[in-house]
Amino acid sequence: MQRLKCADLERQLKEMQTEIQKSSIEVDHELSKDIVTIFGQSDDVTPFMSLFWQQQKKLFSSTKTGVRYYPMLIRYCLSLAAKSRSCYEELRNSNILVLPSQRTLRDYKNFIRPKRGFQDHVVEELQSLTNLYFDVQRYVVLLFDEMKIKSNLVFDKVTGELIGYVDLGDPEVNYATLDKINEVASHAMVFLVRGVCTELKFSLAYFATDGVTSGQLMPLFWEAVAVLKMSCNLWVIAATSDGASNNRRFYRMHKALDGNSGKDVCHRTVNLYALHRFIYFFADVPHLVKTTRNCLYHSGSGLCTR
Repeated sequence: MQRLKCADLERQLKEMQTEIQKSSIEVDHELSKDIVTIFGQSDDVTPFMSLFWQQQKKLFSSTKTGVRYYPMLIRYCLSLAAKSRSCYEELRNSNILVLPSQRTLRDYKNFIRPKRGFQDHVVEELQSLTNLYFDVQRYVVLLFDEMKIKSNLVFDKVTGELIGYVDLGDPEVNYATLDKINEVASHAMVFLVRGVCTELKFSLAYFATDGVTSGQLMPLFWEAVAVLKMSCNLWVIAATSDGASNNRRFYRMHKALDGNSGKDVCHRTVNLYALHRFIYFFADVPHLVKTTRNCLYHSGSGLCTR
């Protein structure tokens, strides 16, 4: 019996050696030394770097089936894949690092199904992130901007609806502000919440638009302020956007609410959900610098259009 066990162990050992020789990659001494140094303990690495390499050591020694990835690793991989899917896939296929597949990342990314407008489950997620904030930590800045998207209609097999039409998140707002209800969207407008005294970065809602107007922006902006104040107890102290004409017109619409500032430019408004507090308007500085550069470039040279 003992001889049979020894023979079986020797057979398994030979199979392992054969598999190692077939699948292993030979590295030179210097590279091996660098890898050992990186994977080892060092006082110079950040906590995330240390966690990342510890997880990599675990993943290298685990099987490919039933792998459980650390939440911080998933978040980091989602950030990499969002910046460039092809680069992420190239890094994953190189076998330098053990990274989750894009199918796995898609499951995490779609845990909350994105929909136009303000969604209850998104607000609940923001509540869970900020329920321990106190005093000045509750001051936030509300940013909004439009980005160009590909105009197209997509069938959602889960909900059975056609996605791609202009949608401001509320049927009443759609019928009150849109000229055509069945128009295909060309832009997506996003509201982003940034903490003033915290590291909070949270995408609050998005809307499908065809170039939002100041009249369409007005109810959406104040609904966002209401959601932050009434549902999450977050205090909007400023709003930031680029210097597009519709955004400037949206600011001027608050002239009657600027608290008699005595300025020609409307730079603030009374917060309708906290009358003792103002919301200050800021233009995005990089966008202003880019606009100034373009104006100078087109004045007296090039196309001479300005």
